[in-house]
Amino acid sequence: MGQVALIPANIATVCVESFLYGIFFVLSTVSLYLLIKRYRELGGQFSGGPHPWTPIMTFIVANIALFISNTIHWILVVIRIFMAFVTYPQGPLLFYADIAQPSEVVQSGALIFTAIVNDAMMIYRMWIVWGYSKRVVVIPLCTLVGLTVCGIAVVYQMTRFHLGQNIFITDLGRWLTSNSVFTLCTNLYCTSMIAWRIWRINDTVEGHKSNNLMSVLAIIVESSAIYTIWTIFFLVTYEVGSNLQFLSNQTLSIVAGISFMLVNVRVGMGWEQKPPQTISTFAAAQITSRTLNQSYNLQPMTVCISQAVDCDDDLSKSASQFSSKGMETSV
Repeated sequence: MGQVALIPANIATVCVESFLYGIFFVLSTVSLYLLIKRYRELGGQFSGGPHPWTPIMTFIVANIALFISNTIHWILVVIRIFMAFVTYPQGPLLFYADIAQPSEVVQSGALIFTAIVNDAMMIYRMWIVWGYSKRVVVIPLCTLVGLTVCGIAVVYQMTRFHLGQNIFITDLGRWLTSNSVFTLCTNLYCTSMIAWRIWRINDTVEGHKSNNLMSVLAIIVESSAIYTIWTIFFLVTYEVGSNLQFLSNQTLSIVAGISFMLVNVRVGMGWEQKPPQTISTFAAAQITSRTLNQSYNLQPMTVCISQAVDCDDDLSKSASQFSSKGMETSV
């Protein structure tokens, strides 16, 4: 991997990211449509006075934020290839080697923003599933703060980069590694906690196990695995000193967006197919351990049914006859 040239690696980045952005664009559009439709079905409105802030509204805002940041990132990737081969006087090799270029700095800023929003929504989703428990979010909030600090440091170090420096042994490289480790820890922790919670809920309700809960579990795990694998791919390529790290790093934001949108789209499609039965991550938090462990002792009860009968005889006289029947039912 270390022999990959810089220019082919960046050309491949443009191709791969353009392909992934097409997937992200479709998923983002469908996700936004399904979220807005669900929000309106639940009585929410975007105008006409104040309305309570709901989890669905949070995911709508995150959807729009990720769409904007990833669109900016992709546009800059396309612009930079024209700058490298057309307008930059010293040629594409020196252009791509100089990561202090303003377009590169803004592009990396969009990537960092996407990673922060994606991790924040992962933590938020876990918080809902765990019934808004504050204890479970302490650790991921710490890693999110670490990601934010490292992300700001990465952007700052890029502005101080000088042409000719080795990106793999500078302070920038160490901040990049820390950045990836923090986002990896956040996703692994949140995915594991969500999976364990849903599995325990499904296992506790004996005789009433829901396939919908396990479907939600599969959706979250599969989507998170995509982002986790891509982050590991970046760490490996960076640690071995390969220029493929440009490909894995620049496409990481699009992969994060795809991972987030997959959950929204697949849960939203469940709303469309089976609204009453589908259990989404937004509703999973309503099932708490207190409810699951609660037992009900049902006692025998007596139900009395009164029936009125109108009878007409030949003399046009009417009378009402009432009969009562007692019925005992044991539940």
